[in-house]
Amino acid sequence: MIMKIKQFLNDNTATQAINKVIMALSDLKLIVNDTYFMSQLEISNRLKQFFINDQTKMLFLNQFLQVVGDHLQQKENFYVKLKMLLLVHIIISSQVARAEFSKMIINTKLTINIKANDGTDNLIGQLCQSYYCYIYKLASQTTLINEDFGKPQDDLMIYFTLSNQCYIGMNMQRLIETINNEQVPNDIIAHLVKFLYFDIQDIYIFILKDVKYLIEKNPNLINNKQQLLELYKECQSLQARMLTFYKFNRIFPHFNQIMPPHSIQIKCAILNLVIEDKQIQEASKFNAHKIREPLSVKNSEKKTQDYTRPFSPKVNH
Repeated sequence: MIMKIKQFLNDNTATQAINKVIMALSDLKLIVNDTYFMSQLEISNRLKQFFINDQTKMLFLNQFLQVVGDHLQQKENFYVKLKMLLLVHIIISSQVARAEFSKMIINTKLTINIKANDGTDNLIGQLCQSYYCYIYKLASQTTLINEDFGKPQDDLMIYFTLSNQCYIGMNMQRLIETINNEQVPNDIIAHLVKFLYFDIQDIYIFILKDVKYLIEKNPNLINNKQQLLELYKECQSLQARMLTFYKFNRIFPHFNQIMPPHSIQIKCAILNLVIEDKQIQEASKFNAHKIREPLSVKNSEKKTQDYTRPFSPKVNH
């Protein structure tokens, strides 16, 4: 009997908690299937009660993710789904709950119902799917950097992985352009593009600073010069793609809030030194696999004289 009462109280507490989350989301107009999206300040003010301490924060994040999962599985209502994903993106990009929420996202497999009745909804459904993929990857990268990333020389591949994250975000541009051709750019799409750009810019600058440091200040940290040069080329390609994405932002009201992509400027003399080191490495590898001529008899005798073998151990007969 006592166990049943405890279970009832626990269930009742959980229900009350999730109802508070739903009420907050309702106040923020996130459950309405329209294109309106509140400012981050308004969202922050409404949700700050859930972040008073670690206990309330973790409870909110768990309950919120459950609500998000429920809405993503519902039919239609694609703007509600986008709004939910936008809020997930805001939280995962904040300092308040980035690490904890990232772990929750990668440990929770969410599915999105993208079945639509018309072409426009079908496009927005595809955007929801792509956006969730981006957020999931972002959570994975956050967890990877926080837990596994040590010194740069440990593995340069993390920079290529982060670069790929940028491309995943920017590849949504074509889909968004198609949606914009169908209708006037709306508030939700504008917020999505803005959050993407800020994210991608942060990742891009993170990569650039590290690569510039490694090449200019401490190239000897990296044994694989070929990989270092490939990473430098990757930065140049990423910069060109980011410039295109930056220009795409012109049609949105946040354009005056963003900065054009930085360029990686490394002195030619320093870059040439890295290239020379790479060539020396390649020559060493080539020589390592060459078939050497056997030692002459004379050299063999000299080698034997110079490096006499130690006495053999005594053998008991």
